[in-house]
Amino acid sequence: MVDNKTLDPNIPIKEEIKNFIDCRKEIYKSVLVTASFTKIQDTWKNVFTTITFSNKNEIILEKFEYPNFIISKVSISIDEFLIMLDNLISEGELKIKNCPVVDAYGNFDQDTHWRYRSSNDEWLKNEWPANHYKFNIGDMGRGYPPSNALVSNRYPHFPDGNRAIKYYTNIDVSNQSSSIFIFLPNYQLKIDKLTISSEHLDLKIITNGIEKEEIIGKLYCEKEELIKTEDFLIDENPKRIYIGFIPDFISVYLLKNDGETLDFRRIYLNWPSSTSKDIVIDVKEGDILSMIEQGENQHIEFKKELNNNGNEEFAETAVAFSNGKGGAILIGVDDKSKIVGYSHEKIEEKIINIIRSRCDPFIEPDIKLIRIDERPITVVRINEGKDKPYVLRDKGVYVRSGSTDRSANRFELDEFYTKDKYNKFGI
Repeated sequence: MVDNKTLDPNIPIKEEIKNFIDCRKEIYKSVLVTASFTKIQDTWKNVFTTITFSNKNEIILEKFEYPNFIISKVSISIDEFLIMLDNLISEGELKIKNCPVVDAYGNFDQDTHWRYRSSNDEWLKNEWPANHYKFNIGDMGRGYPPSNALVSNRYPHFPDGNRAIKYYTNIDVSNQSSSIFIFLPNYQLKIDKLTISSEHLDLKIITNGIEKEEIIGKLYCEKEELIKTEDFLIDENPKRIYIGFIPDFISVYLLKNDGETLDFRRIYLNWPSSTSKDIVIDVKEGDILSMIEQGENQHIEFKKELNNNGNEEFAETAVAFSNGKGGAILIGVDDKSKIVGYSHEKIEEKIINIIRSRCDPFIEPDIKLIRIDERPITVVRINEGKDKPYVLRDKGVYVRSGSTDRSANRFELDEFYTKDKYNKFGI
């Protein structure tokens, strides 16, 4: 309990949440609560709960009861959420309709760095940008997902509790046990796609009840000593902005004219690969010729052809690029940068089959067929992976070192798993 003379640190955050709800009262229609509970010595405890405000009038009431484990999805009203929030702060109890009441003494995470999440956030996979609050339940109230299989004649089967929670929340809950996440999406605007070429950037947005005159864009691009910063208005969609060079780093923010952040992207670009599905690299023929002239390097690999031996080498490079910062494999160019051309009736299907049979987890390539001097070349772009480390089956983990691929050493493997742990915290 908090001394009456001491301000409860949860109160300011509670008021901040209520203010956001009040500002968006015309948008929010219902609240979806997805909660999981485990029974420990006849006491139910919270495992992981997400509370997401919706712009739809939803009526959802689902409950999946496994032995000593429950997952519930229920829609509630805004007023019911406010009562739930007050109970959580003042009474230390989490009360969800049709679920056991659990002890939930704890505190909101005070770190404001990750308080506002962009749309398509790498970890949360959220569709719209959102204010994000994390409430951590103390040790006495912590519940943990069961490691045993969840099997029931009435409900879906899952190998363990973590996978069940991820299926229903789309969030990997490793190291997040007993957290309560509150998401307040900003449904006014989201960035749908960024297309980047060697000359310009095309920004495509989706708006919902906001006029383009209310939007101010802020752009920063950097490549070594080259820097471009520009303010822009949304007078077209997609909005084209001239850059004049291929940036290594891009930061773009869309603001409301009163200063409110609507959506943003901060991108460390590894030409010619991108970092996300909503970041598109538009590679032209001239860019390909420039890449070939540079020769093989950290991000460029040449393959004369695909054959039995070449297939294994191709998969090895795909794994190495995924474990690094991405890159491009040019099929039809030999290791002396000579364009020899290579064609195959079903080249895209062949590449997908090579990756599917040899790489784990699956690596999704971007495949482009072009012709240079009437010779066919296939450009296979591999983005930096989000599920590192990637493995070449029966061989192990490979990384890129200069213009070659090699097995990862112990230090590099430790670094992969350490970064994966921090990524799950959104760091």
